[in-house]
Amino acid sequence: MTALALISGTILRTPERRTAKSGSTFLTVVLNVTSNNDLNFWRVAVFDKDVQYEIASDTKECSVYFAGRLTEEVYRRDGGEPRVSLGLTADRALSLRPKTRRDAEAAP
Repeated sequence: MTALALISGTILRTPERRTAKSGSTFLTVVLNVTSNNDLNFWRVAVFDKDVQYEIASDTKECSVYFAGRLTEEVYRRDGGEPRVSLGLTADRALSLRPKTRRDAEAAP
């Protein structure tokens, strides 16, 4: 079963470009997401090149929306209480940073 999600939040640190074992590149993003006055951290993986282009120049504290496949993992930190790690494999993104003149000139 695949669960889809739409999340919005602010970027915790600048997106990081990584290379998979297969040789393909992807971006990882960590988001701060506030829900019901609780702060949650989401790990987002971006494989789609168009989506990477949309958010590659975003920096810490930029607001973004992501849509994609939800991933969850339960883990225990140092034998403590079980915790849930939330993630998303994004196939859509919308950056809410102000566009610059350079962005307009680089657009196709």
